[in-house]
Amino acid sequence: MAILSCLAERTHSAVNEAAPAQAKQGDPAADAPTGLAALVRVNLPLTSGAEAPLKLSLTRARDLLLAEARQRGDGRRPVLVLRIAPASSAEGAGAGSQFETVLSLARFLTSRDMADVKTVAWVPRSISGHGVLAAIACEEIVMAADAEIGDAGIDERNSNEPDQAAVSRTVVEAYREVADAKRTLPEALAIGMIDPTVEVLQVESDGGLQFMLSSEFDEFSQNHEVINKQTLVAPGSLAKFTGREGRQFGFVKYLADDRAAVAKALSVPVDSLEENQALLSDWKPVMLDVRGEVTASSASQLKTLLGNELGGGANWIGVRIDSVGGDLAACIDLANKLAELDPNSVRTVAYVPVEARGGAALIALACDQIVMHPDATIGIGPEAQAPQAEDNRQLPPPPRRGRRPQPPPDFREDQVAVASAVTTIRESLGARADRPWSLLAAMVDPGIEVFQFRSKATGEERLMSAEEAAAEPDAGNWTRGASLHARNEPLAIRGTQAVKLGLAWQNVDNFDQLELLYGINDIPSVEPNWALKLVHALASPGLATFLLFLGLIGMYVELKTPGVGVGGVVAATAFILFFWSKYLNQTATELEIILFVSGVVL
Repeated sequence: MAILSCLAERTHSAVNEAAPAQAKQGDPAADAPTGLAALVRVNLPLTSGAEAPLKLSLTRARDLLLAEARQRGDGRRPVLVLRIAPASSAEGAGAGSQFETVLSLARFLTSRDMADVKTVAWVPRSISGHGVLAAIACEEIVMAADAEIGDAGIDERNSNEPDQAAVSRTVVEAYREVADAKRTLPEALAIGMIDPTVEVLQVESDGGLQFMLSSEFDEFSQNHEVINKQTLVAPGSLAKFTGREGRQFGFVKYLADDRAAVAKALSVPVDSLEENQALLSDWKPVMLDVRGEVTASSASQLKTLLGNELGGGANWIGVRIDSVGGDLAACIDLANKLAELDPNSVRTVAYVPVEARGGAALIALACDQIVMHPDATIGIGPEAQAPQAEDNRQLPPPPRRGRRPQPPPDFREDQVAVASAVTTIRESLGARADRPWSLLAAMVDPGIEVFQFRSKATGEERLMSAEEAAAEPDAGNWTRGASLHARNEPLAIRGTQAVKLGLAWQNVDNFDQLELLYGINDIPSVEPNWALKLVHALASPGLATFLLFLGLIGMYVELKTPGVGVGGVVAATAFILFFWSKYLNQTATELEIILFVSGVVL
């Protein structure tokens, strides 16, 4: 409660400064919206256990809003906005939520615990599957005009009969229950979204326009004069509607594509819909460090540390980056590991105090949020910049006496590595990180130019290349703006510019401000210890091969000499070290060890 009181006091002071009670007539501050609101993100899909931290965040946001309302003497119900959207921009990313998880969240939203605030579901991107149930559980729905909602039964489809899946009556009745509790969405439309066996009708009668199941029509027509009847959802299909259609049918209250439009529709300050990090969860933080050149070994050690900390219950993963990149494959591997974490359970934050370039920039962009020093830089790495005509990097350094001159670096190999990295980014990392693939690829490939694009239909702004924009389904709606960097100049974005572009979330001057931003004290840093370094050293290809070769020689010597001798001890030690390092490095399992031992015995 002390934290909530503190936060409420801070919010109260900010509101009083922004909109003084004695504002003059005609003062813009006097006309500014003064409603109370907060925003909580609901990233789809919701997997097992994801509802617990969401309930905690919603409860904290509710308590803060009610405390602020009491301080201001405002009798209006505060607004709690749930931004419900896929965690990834990949096609179909909004599906896959677990029914029990979403039902638990939906029942919490419809319970008396949330009765003192008005819950609003904001759907800026298309959602399907059981995640739809969370939106139905809110009092109002706000959608982007072209976003779609529905097709809830996609998560229930049987692989053998995908078009005519039998849906459990328990699931159907849960949708009926939630729809009836809030009456945000007509009950028939909710059932039409989950059950492909029903037919949903749109009926115009003396009582107005209504939606009903075909099984209910005969009884309805006996008591009402039917003017017009048409099938809205045919049997064998699932209901799905755009924001415009939802507005037409009356279950979408407002159309809004961005926070500013939502704030205007709800008559609340746009700043109030900025996610308050201190309300999100009981953070169990940890900070990993990416410094200097990233190698396959250092990336592997960081992945091991990340797995250990997640296993220990960490749910806030900070990655402090001061690096110009290194091994692109290793950087992408670590970036994929960060990007695939469930954002509902774990928050990943890249902290860039100085620079994150090349492969290190990919690691930063794979995190949920980027926080940068105002003068820090994110951009392309020096290894990916093509040498200019006057560049002497191809010339080897003067040889020292008694040493042979080193060969010049082979930039053709670098180009092959960059091309391979771009392919991987395009096929997997871009979708996982929920960022345009060309933006990520531009951090390692100087041949990709990124522009500021704006959608004429929705007003959405996106950083991407002309090639990616042309491949968009609505390519004609995207208008190209300025390039992020001048032609023939390396891509380098300062911290302040990154925030304006939406690439970074916030600027901070130091580490203390980062902790304050998330309401965390004393974030512990973890680094590889001697044991982890030893394991990775033993698992390196060269040393692992040597251990295996040494073990085989020891075994051969032991077989040629009677009794247990030096050969047996050497072989046993070498094999133990080999498999121990591989097992701890997660490149060998019990099965490989058993098969090897069985082969030796036989």
